Amino acid sequence: MSANGKTESNVLNPIQLSKQWVRCDNCGLFGICNELGLNSDMKLFDRLITRCSHVLKETRLFDVDDEFNYLYVVKSGFIATFSSDDHATGRMTGLYFPGDLVGLDAIERGAYNSYAIALEESSVCMMDYSQVHLLEDRKTGFYHQLVSAMSNRIMHERWFSTFISARSTEERLASFLIYISSRLYVRGLPHIEFRLPITRRDIAEYLGLAVETVSRGFRRFQDNGVLTTSGRKIRIDNLDKLMLSAALEPGFFDFLETDKSAS
Repeated sequence: MSANGKTESNVLNPIQLSKQWVRCDNCGLFGICNELGLNSDMKLFDRLITRCSHVLKETRLFDVDDEFNYLYVVKSGFIATFSSDDHATGRMTGLYFPGDLVGLDAIERGAYNSYAIALEESSVCMMDYSQVHLLEDRKTGFYHQLVSAMSNRIMHERWFSTFISARSTEERLASFLIYISSRLYVRGLPHIEFRLPITRRDIAEYLGLAVETVSRGFRRFQDNGVLTTSGRKIRIDNLDKLMLSAALEPGFFDFLETDKSAS
């Protein structure tokens, strides 16, 4: 990429997002594992953590009102949560990227509040919450890291929901693309060229727009040299222009360095 944020090639590279694994030190469980010294206590680690389970596309991790047993962390691929057990009619309530924890909102009630599905071939690690009592004197550190993970998730969701409210169509779509890019950036994954994890129909519902409006927005961005699209594949050709379209300052990704180091 050149200094002005523009890429040189007009050809999109093939992208296999399921092959993009987040490293352990960029994972939502890393703070917990590191704080508790689980990596040096493999017997306890294996009681608490199931590592890198393979999940096929459209596999459900849990359903609404299922008993809460596990926290999941996405290692590769994408997971989405929906308000209804009917993917076709349910409203998408959350989108989870490599490194994100899934199921945090089930802890208080003891049951999952949504249903979660793999949007593509993915892999997840699982923490057996029923085994937390084994931590004994390390529980305080565990809960501290858990609260930190919850706070981080709430911060991102609040930023996005606040930012897209009362925005124009172009600003909403640009904000969404910046949101996707920033989440990948924070986890140390490619954030300039990537594959969208959801369809344009899902994007439209998530942003409260018509599908045709979203499609026109993508065409306009492409015509203006902001990005290149091929199906779900996206390459941001001019990041500054995209941030301007989202009413963001050009230094937004510099600001994210703080979040990146804290994740």
